[in-house]
Amino acid sequence: MWYGRYSLFLFSLLFYHSISLDSLEKCNQNKDTKVGKNPLASLFRQDKEREAYLLEQVGFNFQSAIDGKRLKSRFYRTVSSPLQTYCQVSSLFGGKWLGNCGALDGSKYICMDKFLPGVDNGTCLVYSFGIGDDWSFEDLLAESNCKVHAYDPTIESPSKRSKNIYFYKIGLAVKSGKSVIKNNLKNNAELKTKNKSLKDILSSNNDSSTIITYMKVDVEGSELKAFPTWVSSGILKNVQQLGIEFHLGLATLETDGKVISHILELLKSIQELHKQGFRLVSYSPNECVGKTQDKEQRYYAYFDVVFVNLNV
Repeated sequence: MWYGRYSLFLFSLLFYHSISLDSLEKCNQNKDTKVGKNPLASLFRQDKEREAYLLEQVGFNFQSAIDGKRLKSRFYRTVSSPLQTYCQVSSLFGGKWLGNCGALDGSKYICMDKFLPGVDNGTCLVYSFGIGDDWSFEDLLAESNCKVHAYDPTIESPSKRSKNIYFYKIGLAVKSGKSVIKNNLKNNAELKTKNKSLKDILSSNNDSSTIITYMKVDVEGSELKAFPTWVSSGILKNVQQLGIEFHLGLATLETDGKVISHILELLKSIQELHKQGFRLVSYSPNECVGKTQDKEQRYYAYFDVVFVNLNV
Protein backbone atom coordinates (compact mmCIF):
# COMPACT_ATOMS: atom_id res chain seq x y z
CA MET A 1 0.00 0.00 0.00
CA TRP A 2 1.16 3.56 -0.69
CA TYR A 3 1.39 4.56 2.94
CA GLY A 4 3.78 1.67 3.58
CA ARG A 5 6.22 3.06 1.02
CA TYR A 6 5.70 6.55 2.39
CA SER A 7 6.39 5.32 5.91
CA LEU A 8 9.62 3.65 4.77
CA PHE A 9 10.80 6.90 3.22
CA LEU A 10 9.98 8.91 6.33
CA PHE A 11 11.47 6.27 8.60
CA SER A 12 14.84 6.89 6.96
CA LEU A 13 14.45 10.61 7.63
CA LEU A 14 13.46 10.00 11.23
CA PHE A 15 16.42 7.66 11.70
CA TYR A 16 18.80 10.33 10.46
CA HIS A 17 17.24 12.99 12.65
CA SER A 18 17.20 10.71 15.70
CA ILE A 19 20.97 10.34 15.35
CA SER A 20 21.28 14.12 15.11
CA LEU A 21 19.08 14.60 18.17
CA ASP A 22 21.13 12.07 20.15
CA SER A 23 24.23 14.03 19.26
CA LEU A 24 22.50 17.20 20.36
CA GLU A 25 21.56 15.71 23.73
CA LYS A 26 25.11 14.43 24.30
CA CYS A 27 26.44 17.81 23.32
CA ASN A 28 24.22 19.48 25.89
CA GLN A 29 25.20 16.99 28.60
CA ASN A 30 28.87 17.61 27.91
CA LYS A 31 28.38 21.39 27.88
CA ASP A 32 29.84 21.32 24.36
CA THR A 33 27.75 24.16 22.97
CA LYS A 34 30.08 25.80 20.48
CA VAL A 35 28.44 25.98 17.09
CA GLY A 36 31.63 24.94 15.36
CA LYS A 37 31.64 21.62 17.22
CA ASN A 38 27.92 20.87 16.88
CA PRO A 39 25.61 23.13 14.87
CA LEU A 40 22.55 21.57 16.53
CA ALA A 41 23.64 22.83 19.93
CA SER A 42 22.48 26.35 19.11
CA LEU A 43 19.04 25.02 18.14
CA PHE A 44 18.78 23.11 21.39
CA ARG A 45 19.80 26.24 23.32
CA GLN A 46 17.20 28.28 21.44
CA ASP A 47 14.47 25.86 22.51
CA LYS A 48 15.56 26.07 26.13
CA GLU A 49 15.36 29.85 25.97
CA ARG A 50 11.91 29.74 24.35
CA GLU A 51 10.63 27.28 26.95
CA ALA A 52 11.94 29.46 29.76
CA TYR A 53 10.17 32.49 28.26
CA LEU A 54 6.93 30.54 27.87
CA LEU A 55 6.97 29.47 31.51
CA GLU A 56 7.76 32.88 33.01
CA GLN A 57 5.06 34.02 35.42
CA VAL A 58 2.76 36.73 34.09
CA GLY A 59 3.23 39.80 36.27
CA PHE A 60 0.85 42.30 34.70
CA ASN A 61 -2.33 43.47 36.43
CA PHE A 62 -4.07 44.47 33.16
CA GLN A 63 -5.71 47.50 34.70
CA SER A 64 -4.24 49.76 32.03
CA ALA A 65 -3.95 49.87 28.27
CA ILE A 66 -0.18 49.58 28.62
CA ASP A 67 -0.44 46.27 30.44
CA GLY A 68 -2.88 45.00 27.82
CA LYS A 69 -0.40 45.80 25.07
CA ARG A 70 2.41 44.10 26.98
CA LEU A 71 0.28 40.99 27.42
CA LYS A 72 -0.58 40.82 23.73
CA SER A 73 3.07 41.22 22.80
CA ARG A 74 4.11 38.46 25.16
CA PHE A 75 1.34 36.11 24.02
CA TYR A 76 1.98 36.49 20.30
CA ARG A 77 5.73 36.19 20.78
CA THR A 78 5.14 32.93 22.66
CA VAL A 79 2.81 31.27 20.15
CA SER A 80 4.84 32.39 17.13
CA SER A 81 8.03 30.81 18.52
CA PRO A 82 7.50 27.04 18.17
CA LEU A 83 10.11 24.65 19.52
CA GLN A 84 12.38 23.09 16.91
CA THR A 85 13.83 19.95 18.51
CA TYR A 86 10.68 18.01 19.46
CA CYS A 87 9.46 17.14 15.96
CA GLN A 88 11.92 15.98 13.33
CA VAL A 89 9.62 15.61 10.30
CA SER A 90 6.39 17.54 9.72
CA SER A 91 4.03 17.55 6.74
CA LEU A 92 1.24 19.85 5.60
CA PHE A 93 -2.05 18.06 4.95
CA GLY A 94 -5.05 19.36 3.01
CA GLY A 95 -6.19 22.89 2.35
CA LYS A 96 -7.57 24.66 -0.68
CA TRP A 97 -6.39 27.62 -2.70
CA LEU A 98 -8.39 30.82 -2.20
CA GLY A 99 -7.74 33.04 -5.16
CA ASN A 100 -9.40 36.11 -3.65
CA CYS A 101 -6.69 36.35 -0.98
CA GLY A 102 -3.90 34.48 -2.76
CA ALA A 103 -3.30 31.89 -0.06
CA LEU A 104 -3.83 28.25 0.89
CA ASP A 105 -6.52 27.93 3.56
CA GLY A 106 -7.47 25.02 5.81
CA SER A 107 -4.20 23.09 5.61
CA LYS A 108 -2.88 21.60 8.86
CA TYR A 109 0.60 20.55 9.98
CA ILE A 110 1.15 17.07 11.38
CA CYS A 111 4.30 15.87 13.14
CA MET A 112 5.07 12.64 11.32
CA ASP A 113 7.18 11.30 14.21
CA LYS A 114 3.96 10.76 16.17
CA PHE A 115 1.68 10.10 13.21
CA LEU A 116 3.38 7.23 11.37
CA PRO A 117 3.31 4.52 14.07
CA GLY A 118 -0.48 4.67 14.25
CA VAL A 119 -0.77 4.56 10.46
CA ASP A 120 1.50 1.52 10.23
CA ASN A 121 -0.12 -0.51 13.01
CA GLY A 122 -3.71 0.37 12.11
CA THR A 123 -4.52 2.34 15.28
CA CYS A 124 -4.57 5.84 13.77
CA LEU A 125 -7.56 7.69 15.23
CA VAL A 126 -8.42 11.27 14.30
CA TYR A 127 -11.00 13.67 15.70
CA SER A 128 -11.75 16.67 13.50
CA PHE A 129 -13.90 19.54 14.73
CA GLY A 130 -14.88 22.09 12.09
CA ILE A 131 -15.13 21.10 8.42
CA GLY A 132 -16.85 23.93 6.59
CA ASP A 133 -16.72 23.44 2.84
CA ASP A 134 -13.31 21.73 2.76
CA TRP A 135 -12.89 18.00 3.42
CA SER A 136 -9.36 17.78 2.00
CA PHE A 137 -7.65 17.29 5.38
CA GLU A 138 -10.05 14.59 6.54
CA ASP A 139 -10.04 12.80 3.18
CA LEU A 140 -6.24 12.60 3.13
CA LEU A 141 -6.10 11.18 6.65
CA ALA A 142 -8.80 8.64 5.83
CA GLU A 143 -6.78 7.58 2.79
CA SER A 144 -3.76 7.27 5.09
CA ASN A 145 -5.40 4.41 7.01
CA CYS A 146 -6.86 6.59 9.79
CA LYS A 147 -10.33 6.36 11.30
CA VAL A 148 -11.76 9.88 11.29
CA HIS A 149 -14.61 11.25 13.43
CA ALA A 150 -15.67 14.57 11.87
CA TYR A 151 -17.94 17.12 13.58
CA ASP A 152 -19.59 20.27 12.23
CA PRO A 153 -23.09 21.60 13.03
CA THR A 154 -23.17 23.98 10.05
CA ILE A 155 -23.02 21.53 7.12
CA GLU A 156 -24.84 18.52 5.71
CA SER A 157 -23.10 15.23 4.95
CA PRO A 158 -23.83 11.50 5.02
CA SER A 159 -23.08 9.98 8.41
CA LYS A 160 -20.63 7.67 6.62
CA ARG A 161 -18.77 9.87 4.16
CA SER A 162 -16.34 7.12 3.20
CA LYS A 163 -14.95 3.88 4.54
CA ASN A 164 -12.98 5.64 7.29
CA ILE A 165 -14.90 8.91 7.85
CA TYR A 166 -17.83 9.21 10.26
CA PHE A 167 -19.72 12.51 10.26
CA TYR A 168 -21.75 14.08 13.08
CA LYS A 169 -23.84 17.24 12.71
CA ILE A 170 -22.82 18.33 16.20
CA GLY A 171 -20.81 21.28 17.44
CA LEU A 172 -17.97 21.30 19.97
CA ALA A 173 -18.54 23.49 23.02
CA VAL A 174 -17.64 23.92 26.68
CA LYS A 175 -20.76 22.00 27.69
CA SER A 176 -23.43 19.95 25.95
CA GLY A 177 -26.65 21.67 24.91
CA LYS A 178 -28.06 23.94 22.22
CA SER A 179 -26.88 27.35 21.13
CA VAL A 180 -27.19 29.96 18.39
CA ILE A 181 -24.09 30.67 16.32
CA LYS A 182 -23.22 32.72 13.25
CA ASN A 183 -22.74 30.56 10.16
CA ASN A 184 -19.82 32.03 8.22
CA LEU A 185 -20.71 29.85 5.23
CA LYS A 186 -24.02 31.74 4.92
CA ASN A 187 -23.08 35.39 5.48
CA ASN A 188 -23.05 34.95 9.28
CA ALA A 189 -26.74 34.07 9.41
CA GLU A 190 -27.85 32.84 12.82
CA LEU A 191 -28.05 29.07 13.16
CA LYS A 192 -29.37 26.94 16.02
CA THR A 193 -26.97 24.10 16.74
CA LYS A 194 -26.71 21.00 18.89
CA ASN A 195 -23.43 20.90 20.80
CA LYS A 196 -21.52 18.46 22.94
CA SER A 197 -18.57 18.84 25.26
CA LEU A 198 -15.34 17.07 24.38
CA LYS A 199 -15.86 14.75 27.35
CA ASP A 200 -19.32 13.72 26.14
CA ILE A 201 -18.14 13.27 22.55
CA LEU A 202 -15.29 10.96 23.51
CA SER A 203 -17.56 9.04 25.88
CA SER A 204 -20.24 8.54 23.21
CA ASN A 205 -17.64 6.87 20.96
CA ASN A 206 -16.10 4.84 23.81
CA ASP A 207 -12.83 6.75 23.31
CA SER A 208 -12.41 8.28 26.77
CA SER A 209 -9.31 6.15 27.36
CA THR A 210 -8.25 5.64 23.74
CA ILE A 211 -5.06 7.09 22.29
CA ILE A 212 -6.04 9.77 19.77
CA THR A 213 -3.44 10.21 17.05
CA TYR A 214 -4.49 13.71 16.03
CA MET A 215 -7.18 16.14 17.14
CA LYS A 216 -7.98 19.05 14.84
CA VAL A 217 -9.97 21.98 16.24
CA ASP A 218 -11.17 24.78 13.96
CA VAL A 219 -14.45 25.93 15.48
CA GLU A 220 -14.56 29.67 14.79
CA GLY A 221 -14.09 30.94 18.34
CA SER A 222 -15.76 28.24 20.43
CA GLU A 223 -12.27 27.02 21.34
CA LEU A 224 -11.55 30.15 23.38
CA LYS A 225 -13.71 29.05 26.31
CA ALA A 226 -13.30 25.31 25.77
CA PHE A 227 -9.50 25.07 25.53
CA PRO A 228 -8.76 26.22 29.12
CA THR A 229 -11.28 23.69 30.47
CA TRP A 230 -9.65 20.86 28.50
CA VAL A 231 -6.26 21.74 29.90
CA SER A 232 -7.41 22.06 33.50
CA SER A 233 -9.42 18.81 33.38
CA GLY A 234 -6.60 16.73 31.86
CA ILE A 235 -8.90 15.37 29.14
CA LEU A 236 -6.15 15.84 26.53
CA LYS A 237 -3.81 13.35 28.22
CA ASN A 238 -4.44 10.68 25.55
CA VAL A 239 -4.14 13.07 22.59
CA GLN A 240 -0.82 12.62 20.79
CA GLN A 241 -1.17 15.80 18.73
CA LEU A 242 -3.48 18.77 19.05
CA GLY A 243 -3.82 21.07 16.05
CA ILE A 244 -5.97 24.08 16.89
CA GLU A 245 -6.81 27.39 15.23
CA PHE A 246 -7.35 30.25 17.64
CA HIS A 247 -9.73 33.02 16.60
CA LEU A 248 -8.86 36.14 18.58
CA GLY A 249 -10.10 38.73 16.11
CA LEU A 250 -12.58 41.54 16.65
CA ALA A 251 -15.12 39.78 14.43
CA THR A 252 -15.19 36.98 17.01
CA LEU A 253 -14.82 38.93 20.27
CA GLU A 254 -16.10 42.41 19.27
CA THR A 255 -13.87 44.42 21.64
CA ASP A 256 -10.15 44.53 22.35
CA GLY A 257 -10.92 44.19 26.07
CA LYS A 258 -12.45 40.76 25.46
CA VAL A 259 -9.47 39.82 23.31
CA ILE A 260 -7.04 40.65 26.12
CA SER A 261 -9.12 38.73 28.68
CA HIS A 262 -9.06 35.59 26.53
CA ILE A 263 -5.36 36.01 25.76
CA LEU A 264 -4.56 35.93 29.48
CA GLU A 265 -6.50 32.68 29.96
CA LEU A 266 -4.96 31.12 26.86
CA LEU A 267 -1.43 32.01 27.91
CA LYS A 268 -1.96 30.45 31.33
CA SER A 269 -3.44 27.34 29.69
CA ILE A 270 -0.53 27.01 27.26
CA GLN A 271 1.87 27.24 30.19
CA GLU A 272 -0.04 24.51 32.03
CA LEU A 273 -0.20 22.36 28.89
CA HIS A 274 3.58 22.59 28.64
CA LYS A 275 3.89 21.41 32.23
CA GLN A 276 1.66 18.44 31.34
CA GLY A 277 4.15 17.34 28.69
CA PHE A 278 2.88 19.04 25.53
CA ARG A 279 5.25 20.98 23.29
CA LEU A 280 4.35 23.73 20.84
CA VAL A 281 5.97 22.64 17.55
CA SER A 282 4.18 24.58 14.82
CA TYR A 283 2.70 28.04 14.23
CA SER A 284 0.91 29.16 11.06
CA PRO A 285 -0.91 32.51 10.77
CA ASN A 286 -4.10 32.70 8.72
CA GLU A 287 -2.81 34.43 5.61
CA CYS A 288 -6.24 35.28 4.24
CA VAL A 289 -7.34 37.15 7.36
CA GLY A 290 -3.85 38.55 7.87
CA LYS A 291 -3.60 41.24 10.55
CA THR A 292 -6.95 42.89 9.74
CA GLN A 293 -8.70 41.43 12.81
CA ASP A 294 -6.27 42.95 15.32
CA LYS A 295 -7.23 46.38 16.65
CA GLU A 296 -3.83 47.84 15.80
CA GLN A 297 -3.32 45.51 12.81
CA ARG A 298 -0.04 44.43 14.38
CA TYR A 299 -0.70 40.75 15.10
CA TYR A 300 -2.16 37.77 13.27
CA ALA A 301 -5.31 37.30 15.36
CA TYR A 302 -6.22 34.02 13.62
CA PHE A 303 -3.53 31.35 13.65
CA ASP A 304 -2.94 27.60 13.85
CA VAL A 305 -0.67 25.91 16.37
CA VAL A 306 0.25 22.27 16.91
CA PHE A 307 1.13 20.70 20.25
CA VAL A 308 2.73 17.24 20.54
CA ASN A 309 2.31 15.17 23.68
CA LEU A 310 5.59 13.68 24.89
CA ASN A 311 3.80 11.23 27.20
CA VAL A 312 1.93 9.11 24.62
